[in-house]
Formats: sequence, C-alpha cells, structure tokens
Amino acid sequence: MPHTAPALPNTSTVPSPWPRWRVTLLRIWAGLLTAQALMLAQGILMIGNAGPGEHFMYATSTVWKLLSLGGVAFVLWTGGRNISAYLAIAVGQLVWVVSGLLAPQPDGNGLALTVVVIVIFYGPLIALRPHRRELLQPGLRISAPMLGIATLASVPLALGAVRLSQQLDAELAFDMVGLYLILGAMGLLAALQPHDGRGLGLIVSSGAVLTGAAALVFPHDLASPGQLGGAAMILGGLSFAVIAIKEQGLRLPFRRLQQG
Repeated sequence: MPHTAPALPNTSTVPSPWPRWRVTLLRIWAGLLTAQALMLAQGILMIGNAGPGEHFMYATSTVWKLLSLGGVAFVLWTGGRNISAYLAIAVGQLVWVVSGLLAPQPDGNGLALTVVVIVIFYGPLIALRPHRRELLQPGLRISAPMLGIATLASVPLALGAVRLSQQLDAELAFDMVGLYLILGAMGLLAALQPHDGRGLGLIVSSGAVLTGAAALVFPHDLASPGQLGGAAMILGGLSFAVIAIKEQGLRLPFRRLQQG
C-alpha cells in the first residue's frame, strides 16, 4: 500500500503574524491621540466656568469630542485590530469637516489644510496597521430596527445642526453643530453593525442619553433642545440600547480583540 504524505496547510490562507514593532508604534501613536482627545473633552469638568446659558454646551461638548475622537482609544486597546474603531474615526473626522463648513471658526483652517491635518494625525494609524485591506471589509450586519431609529433621529438632528449654525456665534456654533451631527452619524454607523463593533450601539446611546439629560437640566440654555427634546433623546437612546443588546447579544459573540 503506497504511503501518502500528509497534506501541508495552505500557507497562503494562514494570516501572517503582526510585527510587534508595528503594533507598538501603532499603540504609541493611538495613545498620543487618545490623550489629545481627553484634553479636548474637558468641557463637563469646566462647567463651573460656563457663562449664562452656556452650561448645556459645556456639558455636551464632552459628548461631542468623545464620540468623534474616541475611536483612537479602541485602536490603542486592540492594537489596531478593531476595524469598527477605524470606521468611527473616519465618521468622526468627516463630521469635523462638515461642522467646520457649516460653522467656520474665525481662526480655523480652510478645507484643504483641514484635510492635510487629518492625514498627518490619522494617516499613521492606517500606515502602521498590517493587512490594511481588511479596513475595506467591515462585514456589516444591518439592523433594520436600529437603522429605523437612527434614520428618524438623524433628520431632526441634522436640521437642528443647520439651524444652530445660523443662530450661534461662530466660536460657539462649531461644537454644537458637531454634537448633533455626530449623534446622527454614529447612530447610523452603529445600525450598520460592523462585525467587531459590538459596543458601538451602547456608546452612541449613552451619548444620546447624556445629551438628553443635560437638556432636561438646562432646558433654556443655548443650543438645548429643551425638556421635550431631551426626553425624546433619552427615550430614543434607551430604545437604541435595548435593541443593540438584544440583536448583538444573539448574533455577535464576544471576540478576543487584543492579541499579541
């Protein structure tokens, strides 16, 4: 009986290990960006310095900064393996650009310079990541209920952002325009359910609930949607969270995100 050699594994299908030096540099860069995000998100800690009618803006500027910039913390934690973190960063930077166009800052950068700054700050996160093509394969599992809530919410949020860009002074408008846009945009991203974005729905819903709570406490402040709007944001955020927990808990098992 002829001896048959055991079949060797197809090495072309075995993912190569990530070079540790690249993961280390990636984490260092993401750590610096995380520190910057935390420094920019101190609004709620400085609420005692808020002027009349500005308490809502101080409180919710933290929500805006963390939602739009916080993806770098997940890149740091997972060493760049979490694709949804990159998607969140991309959405956040897109909202920064749109907010700057709707509410230009007196000393702000133009569109071209803003894009250059984004490439300088966030380009290394992509350049250092092995298997960059994976970023183009997010493995979306669209949730119809979550998408319905996010779509319904994004319309008044977008209209509110446009209205505030016309009513507030330029220095005040940018953060509030960004706040309403990022809640809508991140809600839509969470509804698409990237395959490793298990907690994204809960993060977005937390931002909506905190913004709604601030509106209930400061209903008459500048940019506040008032008590009715605040209650609607809390209800929508909680509903979004319940659906996210149910759907992702059933369809998306925990993954070990941090490896080597």
